Amino acid sequence: MGTDIHTRVEIHGSDGKWVEVSIGNPYTGGNIEAYTERSYNLFNIIAGVRYSPYKTIGCARGIPTDVSDTVSRAYADAIEKYNAYGATWLTLAELISWYRNKKNFRQCDYDDADIDGDELKEIKREDKDVRRTFLKFIHGIWFLANQTQTFPFPYDVRVIMWFDC
Repeated sequence: MGTDIHTRVEIHGSDGKWVEVSIGNPYTGGNIEAYTERSYNLFNIIAGVRYSPYKTIGCARGIPTDVSDTVSRAYADAIEKYNAYGATWLTLAELISWYRNKKNFRQCDYDDADIDGDELKEIKREDKDVRRTFLKFIHGIWFLANQTQTFPFPYDVRVIMWFDC
């Protein structure tokens, strides 16, 4: 049994309140989530959940105090049904900033690493895969945010997430 991520995307409305971006999933009856794959490296980077050799953006911040009612209810349901944990949130601007620094996706300093050529190649390949996964996470958030037709700025978009196992 592994760890799963649950995501909700909100945009900052013109009235100053956060509003969930909700697109129905015709197959499940629920909402489409920004990201649903299982990647422990990603989970560690964005929330410090599950260990991996990569730096984390930060520790779990919890659910924001100004969260929308729909996300608040979804999280309360997840706690009751799945014993959700590790709740946190990040703005799209924070994620993009993190992504731009390629060193955030390195397990080690390539120049100082005391490992042979084949092992270093494998580490570099894995680092690229993790960076691609992170970009896929960003794309899912941006896709949902742009469904609102308001095309918000990255600092007006946030993803709220939690985990279960």
